[in-house]
Amino acid sequence: MTALTGFRHADMVWGESLQAFALRELGDAARWGEIVDINNLIPPYVTSDPAQIRDGVVPYSTPLLVPSPQRQVESTSPDRLFERDIALVDGRLTIGEEGTAGSGVGVVSGIENLSQALRHRIETDHDELLFHPRYGCRIREIIGTTNTRPSSTLSREYIRAALLSDPRIKDVRTMRINAAGDSINIQAEAIPITGRAVDVDFGATVR
Repeated sequence: MTALTGFRHADMVWGESLQAFALRELGDAARWGEIVDINNLIPPYVTSDPAQIRDGVVPYSTPLLVPSPQRQVESTSPDRLFERDIALVDGRLTIGEEGTAGSGVGVVSGIENLSQALRHRIETDHDELLFHPRYGCRIREIIGTTNTRPSSTLSREYIRAALLSDPRIKDVRTMRINAAGDSINIQAEAIPITGRAVDVDFGATVR
């Protein structure tokens, strides 16, 4: 068994071999055996055939542990890494079948919770929360201004800063912002510290 001093999660691309995965994530195809050991995999290791899935054989897109020079996460579970929170739909609590907590208040966990948290961060105006003055986003300051190159650049910086202020996000890519009159629509791809990218869609109007 390979000694593990640090680790992170990464998704395999459909059809990718463990050797190609090791080359992409670790820079050395020969280290694929470490990934097998860490994740307790057995042949054929990864599959697209549901009939082959069992303990030790996982479907493509399953987050796999890979060695890391220093510890980046404290849990091998993506759900624990991205934590849990109350599920909100249009700002309201979900009860019963809407959530995952039976007849109680609904909750979201893992990547769904991260996606919800990012959306809430952008929806909240900067300085809106008295006891959390650094939380939120300044994007509504752009609404109503002339759609020029400087305002577009500023919009991108506001969104990027808001998303990166979440410690679970390491990068922001493919951002699209469309401002028209008193409304603005935003699409962005946030790259978490582990696992697959998170799509962030947000629309706002002057309020």
